[in-house]
Amino acid sequence: MTTALKETNEELGVILNPQNGRMIKHRMRKCSCNHCLADVWLFRQNVDISTVMLAPDETCGVMWASRDEIDRMIDAGTFSTWGQFVCMDELFSEE
Repeated sequence: MTTALKETNEELGVILNPQNGRMIKHRMRKCSCNHCLADVWLFRQNVDISTVMLAPDETCGVMWASRDEIDRMIDAGTFSTWGQFVCMDELFSEE
């Protein structure tokens, strides 16, 4: 969790409350540099999107999106360069 909190602060300028988060997926896969590890965290926390500060070399944009909008971006190949979001159901499920 420490890395998720640190990276969110560094790349978006957002300080998350650790009590609001939980890991929903831990994945390892083979990639060009050997093995890639991805932990997917879900934080339920109100954030004023106008206060988000993007790190120029790390992030390209921020927006609020519905499940349908995210599904359309995944289908279009514009949501992420990693392109493997097998945990969308967990992200949008009720706790």
